[in-house]
Amino acid sequence: MTHGKVVAAQRAFYNTGATRPLSFRKEQIRKLFYMVSDNTNDILAALDADLGKPKHEAFSQEITMTLQDIINVAKNVWPSELAGTD
Repeated sequence: MTHGKVVAAQRAFYNTGATRPLSFRKEQIRKLFYMVSDNTNDILAALDADLGKPKHEAFSQEITMTLQDIINVAKNVWPSELAGTD
């Protein structure tokens, strides 16, 4: 699938309103956490291969910080106007 087709498909999905419910957004955040967590070794290998970043440095500066940011979003950053939509 070309870049343009992916963008068009994502816009069409967004325009359905499926991403609006708070439950959908929370589920996506949960999935993002587990995607990063489950693929840590692959991410570390890519950072090493592409940037020469040592694994211990990449883990502490990239993986740990990213997972903490995801947790912070899940706990604290929900638009107040969506609070009653679920």
